[in-house]
Amino acid sequence: MGDKEIELLLLYKRLRKNIKSLYGWLDMIYKQCSRTTWLGPDDPWESIEWRKTIENEIKEAKELLTKYNILRVGKDALPPIYLSSFEINDNDSIDKVVSTIIKIARVAEDAYNALSVYIKPQLSEAEKRKIDSLRRELEEMENKGYDELLIKNLKEAVREIENNHYLASSMIAARVILYCIEQIEGKTDEDKAKELTTIGITIQGEESKETKKWFIKAVRSARNSISHKINLFPSASDAFSILGDSFKMVKILNQYKSKMSE
Repeated sequence: MGDKEIELLLLYKRLRKNIKSLYGWLDMIYKQCSRTTWLGPDDPWESIEWRKTIENEIKEAKELLTKYNILRVGKDALPPIYLSSFEINDNDSIDKVVSTIIKIARVAEDAYNALSVYIKPQLSEAEKRKIDSLRRELEEMENKGYDELLIKNLKEAVREIENNHYLASSMIAARVILYCIEQIEGKTDEDKAKELTTIGITIQGEESKETKKWFIKAVRSARNSISHKINLFPSASDAFSILGDSFKMVKILNQYKSKMSE
């Protein structure tokens, strides 16, 4: 790997951290405006006590994007990123500044996604083995006649995680999990878990108590993955965990449907 490639990899990592931070600050602003009566979207930006820290993050984002445009020269696979001024003044309304933060975060995401496709960071040997194992499971599921749409979603989730698109993979895996639990009888997650263990469905090699515990945890993780919290960015470990849960949930649903048709 040449010096320029190393710089691009470091830029990729810094952009990811910066984007996560920007969305985290947006979440903080939303919470402060919704929880107080003295602060609203039309109030001046100077009303936000930690505005200087946020402005430093915006400054870093602009520096990273400028560096991206410098490093991309001569690399046709990396599209140019067009920067606006993104200027912020203390007398701007909070609403206007929030709009500016969202715009710069999205531009930063464009650069990050372009780098993600270009760099394709190397998977660890353990991650490669896990992906190979999941592909074998998919083949077995297809041979056993599992639901085609569920298989299609699982394949897409595996492709995304293989390209280090952890958020995309997690969201696809989460919707598989949530679809599966909707097919199981019961008003609450606990009721559905009880329904499974009552008719004798467990995770292979686990007792019913552990299956129930896993089920509740998997469903909650899935809901968190597709929640409105815009500062949630799953790590590789998180993404592999929820992907593994989605495979287990599809198998459990298949067992459940077989039991119910007996």
